[in-house]
Amino acid sequence: MTRITVEIEDSKAALLREKAEKFGLLADQFVIAYIEDIIAQPEPDFRLRSSNASSIVQEQGTL
Repeated sequence: MTRITVEIEDSKAALLREKAEKFGLLADQFVIAYIEDIIAQPEPDFRLRSSNASSIVQEQGTL
């Protein structure tokens, strides 16, 4: 397994924890489930989501 570490704003981390709790998950479990869902998407959907994520990262100046 590979470990990936990311930094997010505290407010976003709080929202992530809240969403995870709604599903009875810890934040890291929620993120893993989301990543697995994205990877399982058909190619066109995955490319669209990847493009949106890249745009967000570029806007924040972290790419």
